[in-house]
Amino acid sequence: METNKFDVSVVLPLSTSKHKDFDVFFERCIKSTDMAIVLFDVIYNYKKSLEYDIEKKEEDGKTLTPYEVLDMFFEKFNNDLSRRGIDIDNLIR
Repeated sequence: METNKFDVSVVLPLSTSKHKDFDVFFERCIKSTDMAIVLFDVIYNYKKSLEYDIEKKEEDGKTLTPYEVLDMFFEKFNNDLSRRGIDIDNLIR
């Protein structure tokens, strides 16, 4: 049985082309899996993780304001983006 194979030799030289639009499109395609993983974490894991962090701070006697919780969320989100090598500014230019 013959399987369809993707010929990478056709795509790789194009990724270094001088066509800026294509380069941006190519980078977006490459990073789409990383972005999906980060969004999966946001949807399924952040709530529990933030609840744990908030409970830990409350046990230490600190009461968090809504803005501090929001800062915790964005710090976690930005760290996950950085860990995956996702630069939003480069992807939406």
